Amino acid sequence: MASTTFSWIHLTDFHYGLDGQDTLWPNLRKPFFDDLAEMHKRTGPWQVVFFTGDLVQQGRAQEFAAMQREVLDRLWRKLHELGSGDAVLLAVPGNHDLVRPDPAPDDPARDKLLEKERFAEVAARFWGKPDGGYRRVVNTAFAAYSDWWGSASQRPRSLQNGILPGDFACTLDCGDHAVGIVGLNTAFFQLASGDYQGKLEWDARQMHAVCGTATDDWVERHAVCMLLTHHGPDWLSEAARRHGDSEILPAGQFALHLYGHAHTASFQQRRSIGEPDAVRLCQSRSVFGMEWCGDPPVVTRQHGYAIGRIAFDDGQASLRLWPRVATDQPRGMGWRYIADGPSGPLDSDGGTRAERVAWRGAPAPGVAGERAAHSLLPSRRPFFGRSRELQDIAACLLPDYTGWGVLLDGPGGFGKTSLALEAAHAAPAALYPLKLFITAKSSRLGADGVHPVDDHRVADYFAMLTEIGHALGLDKIDSVPQELRARQVRHALAAQRVLLVLDNLESFSREERHRVYDLLDFLPSGCRAIVTSRGHDERAAPTLRLDKLDVDAARRLLEKLGERMRAIARLSDAEHHTLYVETGGNPLLLTWVAAQLGRTHGSAYSVAAAVSRLHAAYRKQRSNAHNDPLEFVFGALLDSCSRSETAVLASLCHFSEPAPLACLLPIANMHDSAVRGALDDLRERAVLIEDDAHGRWSLPPLCSRFLRHRRRAAVSAAGGRLQQHACRLATHANRGDGYAELEGAWPLIAAALPLLIEGGNARLQQLCKELYPFLDFSRRWHRLLSLSQAAERKALSAGDLDSAGWRAYDAGRVHALQGDGDAAQACHARCLAHWGAATNARQAAALVRLAQPPLVAQG
Repeated sequence: MASTTFSWIHLTDFHYGLDGQDTLWPNLRKPFFDDLAEMHKRTGPWQVVFFTGDLVQQGRAQEFAAMQREVLDRLWRKLHELGSGDAVLLAVPGNHDLVRPDPAPDDPARDKLLEKERFAEVAARFWGKPDGGYRRVVNTAFAAYSDWWGSASQRPRSLQNGILPGDFACTLDCGDHAVGIVGLNTAFFQLASGDYQGKLEWDARQMHAVCGTATDDWVERHAVCMLLTHHGPDWLSEAARRHGDSEILPAGQFALHLYGHAHTASFQQRRSIGEPDAVRLCQSRSVFGMEWCGDPPVVTRQHGYAIGRIAFDDGQASLRLWPRVATDQPRGMGWRYIADGPSGPLDSDGGTRAERVAWRGAPAPGVAGERAAHSLLPSRRPFFGRSRELQDIAACLLPDYTGWGVLLDGPGGFGKTSLALEAAHAAPAALYPLKLFITAKSSRLGADGVHPVDDHRVADYFAMLTEIGHALGLDKIDSVPQELRARQVRHALAAQRVLLVLDNLESFSREERHRVYDLLDFLPSGCRAIVTSRGHDERAAPTLRLDKLDVDAARRLLEKLGERMRAIARLSDAEHHTLYVETGGNPLLLTWVAAQLGRTHGSAYSVAAAVSRLHAAYRKQRSNAHNDPLEFVFGALLDSCSRSETAVLASLCHFSEPAPLACLLPIANMHDSAVRGALDDLRERAVLIEDDAHGRWSLPPLCSRFLRHRRRAAVSAAGGRLQQHACRLATHANRGDGYAELEGAWPLIAAALPLLIEGGNARLQQLCKELYPFLDFSRRWHRLLSLSQAAERKALSAGDLDSAGWRAYDAGRVHALQGDGDAAQACHARCLAHWGAATNARQAAALVRLAQPPLVAQG
């Protein structure tokens, strides 16, 4: 069997925020990174960075934020440079990663936990009551750590959390092998200063919770298991050590136990029971240890880390460790890292000798057939955002979940396939040694338009069964009658633990989709499925509906694209924001528009030009509607909309600002309940941008443009109703007591103005007269100015010089209120030009008033 290696970096006790560290760590950072580069040549690539506690000094949120930015983010930039950028972070908290309880308030639970020798008296209530006062004290102490750990960007996407802050279990793939890592919080009882050696606790209930309530099953699903804690066994109470020997660290359960806390390095076997079942205890040096000892106090410093590797080779697993320590000797040469010889005998490359560790053999054998079963999962691709959705999918793939899996629903381009693939890659190999990706996708969107997908896809339900059968080793399934094929596939699945990813199911007919769901309803218990589709099917449950990318994920997507396209790398933050707004956070459209900037031909040399190309429904050949990227993304969605949904979409097309329900009702021309129902349906399809806090809705600009093209009649009818209602409101509420109604309907008025400006002159001039008092009163002077200028131009084109003069007068009054005398005088000159010498009394008075010095608005 070919050799496969699982390698890691072990860091511990950084103490970010330690007094004096800010000036000393920079002198160590470059030597540390240089040493990583040298060690990467010998031991890389690395799959994981273990951090066994005391990441910060006082457990404060600002320390964790700065540590993430200044330590971990910098470290991962170096790992990317070295070729280990895909490494994940697995961390447990230490006694410095908590905020010590405030002794002032009256809190009996806190007081009891601060008694170092008395934990046994409260242990039953501590472990048995997750909502009790004792656990509340601990959860509060680790609140900042939990907040940081829950959002740490390098953390794996699939973790099983436990009963205490920082407890977790995780599975990492290593070729055909699964490596299981458990992290346990041993610092929860060290809530105060002082000597806690021999007084700390842990419990098998921590293991039980993270391992899915069956520790033995969890362990057996992994080739090798590792344990992370902050404290070593000698910091546990005698009862806790005995409990751990039998219930947490029995022989052969964990190959390694990694920890820190003592700031020095040590490697030993836990029990001399012979190879390879002994547990290796691996204590690493502190990354930044600094203490004052003696009288007078003298500073002592400890800096180091460790690298480890397990090699799976020829039916066995072997371990090597490379301990590293920083030295500033000889004096004057600065800091450098060397092999940490005092921690144990080392070979010439600075590592320990290889020794066998316990492992649980190869994965379960494949299904019987002409050839071995094999996975069909494409290689992992860069992925951004969707952390909540990934957690929801992971929950549906757990052994105790009662359904067949999950359906990912949403319009085109929202990343259903990418999310399904990322979730499949993140699914533990111990649970699903075999992962099959089957797609029915018939087209894809490239930088130059839509292209057909002929290879690597299945055209119908029976082709899908055949593809699954081939992956399961059933080479002769092609000759099996179609009516028997599903049964044969199901029996083959029963002999495996398989994760199916069935992509683009909307390409199948309704009958075929139902047959797929029939197959999934009878999926063997060890198998699960992730299905993607643009349309919800009543047979599929549960359904996870995708919305747009968040701003940060979109930014990281553009940064990743910028690594290979210089034009994207040069985009400013403002241009990032423009692309995000115009594409509505749709990752496919975002990628497509950005890619136009990097092309060597065409006219999209700026963000504005690239967006304009998409606004124009760019096609490689304009006669070929199938090459329209907007059609690719929104076409199927629009075709499936009901009449009421189309009416709501057509209404929203006219709103540049989020619209409340009250403004939509008269435009959609439907009953309140019908509009609400349509909004609910459209929300579930992830096509709306919703402001939950204020109950307002809007459309992505590109979707709005597409609707104007594809549903012209509906959009035009909604626009007519919008103009009528706006004029009616202005007519009946143009006095002081009606301003409240106009204020509430302002999104509707604002949406109608562009249409009214494009319409007839007479109605526009009347609207200007009726809106002037309200716009002036509400100090919407910018809007009043732009409306007056547009109406002036409209009047001139219609030969209506009287109205043109009055609109120039309105604009001049706004300039006067804003203190712009030159602009007001220019408006005065235009009034004279429009009205001529023969002015009536009203016009003459207006000219006199406009000629007065500017009135600068107060307040």
